[in-house]
Amino acid sequence: MCIIASIPAGSQIEENTLNQMWSSNPDGGGIAYIEDGKVKTYKSMKLKKFRSNFFRILDEHGDSDILVHTRIATHGSVCIPNVHPFPVMQDGKELDDLVFAHNGILPSAFIPPAKMDISDTRYINEVLFNGTDFDSVLDDSRWREMIGDIIGHNKFVFLSANPIHKQESYIINSHLGEYDGKVWYSNSSYCKPKYKIISSYKSGRQWNGYTKPTSRSSFLDDTEDKIDIVTGEINYWEVNPEDEVIEDEFERKLAGRVWDNGEITYDKQLLEDPAFMATWKAIQENTGFQTIEHALEGLWAEIDDAGMWRCFDCDEVITVHGVRSCKSQCDVAEMMADAMELEEERLAIKADEEAAFAQAEADYYSGKNKASKRRKTKKAVQQKLPIKADSEEDVAPF
Repeated sequence: MCIIASIPAGSQIEENTLNQMWSSNPDGGGIAYIEDGKVKTYKSMKLKKFRSNFFRILDEHGDSDILVHTRIATHGSVCIPNVHPFPVMQDGKELDDLVFAHNGILPSAFIPPAKMDISDTRYINEVLFNGTDFDSVLDDSRWREMIGDIIGHNKFVFLSANPIHKQESYIINSHLGEYDGKVWYSNSSYCKPKYKIISSYKSGRQWNGYTKPTSRSSFLDDTEDKIDIVTGEINYWEVNPEDEVIEDEFERKLAGRVWDNGEITYDKQLLEDPAFMATWKAIQENTGFQTIEHALEGLWAEIDDAGMWRCFDCDEVITVHGVRSCKSQCDVAEMMADAMELEEERLAIKADEEAAFAQAEADYYSGKNKASKRRKTKKAVQQKLPIKADSEEDVAPF
């Protein structure tokens, strides 16, 4: 199903609305924005990171249109590669100035084979958009109307940084969504539903009365049972739980560690610095991390302008052996210490379990051997005694 929010330049959406979009569509979120003549994307599987980066992007790039998408998986795995928006394919290559997002379930012609494990959106990108000249068609209302007819109740939003296009955002089947102020939403799962139950709840998902939502959305379980296979719309049943808000400043800081395209940022020019590369090689050999991004994430580190590896929270130096010199009030150090303590407890419990199992196994075989020895007793040999006659009359004549 999913939901798209097309945010025009100078507009915004509130944190509670973003929370609701995610709660109703929790299988990953993506943001597309325009920077330096290109469309860039940020994707995440975690709400906190997604939310933190959305407001950063809104602050830094809100003078252009922004495209937001949160997903419910209907085809393809729940993973970053299937999270929208996607760069539009052109002659087998991904464009860097045009992306799109999709809401709905596409017609059967665009449902990918199961063995491909990709979403229907990625599939239509490969089989239909790949051969389309988007330099000319996006501004053609007849083409947009034709695509709308092809996809039925589905919706597309394109975000373009190509100067040849007359506008930045193009919405296909916009009449099937709704506007809240200047922001267009592809469906109503950005706000909570208004409903009433006329009689008491009995069992299962039984309703005796329903008022169509005016301000709508819900938290979804068993999504497949609630999707209209014809329209791709979701039947909303339940009220979403309390909105999640990051109140702790440290959590906000952690949520901001991951930036564009899921990578932790550092100055790529440092890769040309021999001293930095020597340090990185030593860290790689001592810690086993294969990429700088993985090392930054695993060590909870950041790289300063001079190329020094430092604690993400307290800025103390991290050695080439991955050893920290964090301050006593460093939240990252405390978190890692807690994790190490839990790991030690887990290993101790595992060792105890293995020792108990070994002892039980030894006791079992010991008892089995004793029982086997008891059963190995000598069998009595029956003696054959000669028959003695009492008298000569008792002897049979021959």
